[in-house]
Amino acid sequence: MDSPSSVPGFPTSQRRGLLCFGGFARHDWTLLWQRQQAVMTRLAKHYEVYYIERFGTRAMPAGELLGTLRRRVRGRRSHAAAPPLHGLQFLNPRVAPFHGARFWRRRNTASLQRAVEAAWPAGLARSVLWIYNPSYVALEYLERTAGQWGRTVYDCVQRFEHNEFYPPDIGAIDAAIARRVDLVLTDSSTIAEDKRPLNANTHFVPQGVDADRFLYAGVNRTPPDDIRWMARPLLGYHGSWHQAFDPALVTAALDAVAGARFLFVGPTFGRERALRRTHEAAVFIGPREHIRLGRYVNAFDVCLIPYRLDAHTAGVFPTKFFEYVATGLPIVATDLPDLRAYRDWAALARTPAEFVELARAATQLPRRPIEAVRPFVEEQSWDRRVERMLELIGF
Repeated sequence: MDSPSSVPGFPTSQRRGLLCFGGFARHDWTLLWQRQQAVMTRLAKHYEVYYIERFGTRAMPAGELLGTLRRRVRGRRSHAAAPPLHGLQFLNPRVAPFHGARFWRRRNTASLQRAVEAAWPAGLARSVLWIYNPSYVALEYLERTAGQWGRTVYDCVQRFEHNEFYPPDIGAIDAAIARRVDLVLTDSSTIAEDKRPLNANTHFVPQGVDADRFLYAGVNRTPPDDIRWMARPLLGYHGSWHQAFDPALVTAALDAVAGARFLFVGPTFGRERALRRTHEAAVFIGPREHIRLGRYVNAFDVCLIPYRLDAHTAGVFPTKFFEYVATGLPIVATDLPDLRAYRDWAALARTPAEFVELARAATQLPRRPIEAVRPFVEEQSWDRRVERMLELIGF
């Protein structure tokens, strides 16, 4: 790979810029702390990062679509960037949430280009174009600006072609982006295998962890007031209710483990209503800021990853996994391919019956001492992951 000084137009002394096609809106940046947030906030120490907020590539319920359109109109009458957050500058371009028709693709890409040009400071090198959320707009922008960036990167975090909330042609878009970029990163070994035939410069960089936020120490030893009342044993999950989440595994565990309660910390998008009606022992408290999340997770007795086993989850490496490990609590998960290397830290179930039995057994297991988990989770830190990414980028 070329060194920075060998890339025409990108001397090392120049201010370096990074433009990221993200998958989150600014308002949910701290409530859904995922790989994008961990990586971009660290890259902001090396680049001036401009983060393009999520503008929609997946199917939306009518109410969400209406709200999205309303936000497009209100407060987006200029290309001005939103105030910085966590060292990032957010861009909120006027992009309509329609992407199939050629007219909208051209219109949206042109609108995006104008927004970027208006926000990009003079003298800031176009060092890295980074894509998280595949879309026609991202693909067309990548093609239109070919040769203008020092490096182009696609950090692929799921098997989009198997995600039911994305349009049918997302697989073709995903593959086209993978072929055209200089570097493909993935958070899953399965996705890395998928992508290497498309791009030989594909590398598996696993999820990481901000260990100090989850180790059983300091304030994390005290449960938050809003859940202190919950009975034991407490089976817990933090994250979103997304396609991978399997409520049937939760109900089976609640039915089988005597006196158990289940705590869901995170957004459910209204999908929890049936479970709430049938199981009073299931409690949903919504999202909590990531910086406070460790107190909630450390209040669990057993950490659950109740995911389906299918083509989509074959490429899922849960961000929460190393966060769970840091607590020292027992972990019960379905047999996801990327978790098999960590069997010493989690019990993996191949069937619903196994999941229930492992959950029941886990309620009798003690917490691992902090001395046993700290060295391991520090090796999995996000700082180390981003150092590896920077090595692969080359500058």
